[in-house]
Amino acid sequence: MKKLNLLKVLRKNINLIIISLIIYILGVPFGFLYHRESKEFLIPILDKIKESFTLDSRFEIAINIFLNNLESTLILFVSGTLIIVPFIILFINGFVMGFVFRLFIQERDLILFFSALLPHSIFELTAIFISSALGIRIGITYLIPRGDRIKKVSIAIREGILVYLILVVPLLIIAAFIEAYISARLVGL
Repeated sequence: MKKLNLLKVLRKNINLIIISLIIYILGVPFGFLYHRESKEFLIPILDKIKESFTLDSRFEIAINIFLNNLESTLILFVSGTLIIVPFIILFINGFVMGFVFRLFIQERDLILFFSALLPHSIFELTAIFISSALGIRIGITYLIPRGDRIKKVSIAIREGILVYLILVVPLLIIAAFIEAYISARLVGL
């Protein structure tokens, strides 16, 4: 069995990572512009997320955040085989970010928005885009056969799982602890 070359796998998936980022970014202005129409739906979801920060300890909060993000990235990774599903999920996540951005502009300030979200989002969003790209790569490899389909799909699955475990999971752990210990305090949670 060949040794995994993490950088080579990331380079192979860079276009899909960039496409994932672009789809996410496309959702942001829609969330910003359609905040009134989505307030009724999104505020209860954001309130529920806020409630998760009322656990007894920051460590428990970090674990809870990590598990939620782990589930989300696994869904992106697995649904990537369907190709279109991760794009919908990424767009919706961008939409929510645009919505939250609008709330911060109305209720607080931009400095707080960026200082609270940027530190953990760098790690979390990177993990999200990589998970999406890895899953989509599996789907594309299956749908567009070039050579030995079974072998290429099994390589894509193996690489995807290994990169997920070696890179995505640690990024999610870092993001969760930054969010629980730093970001939450900056917004007063």
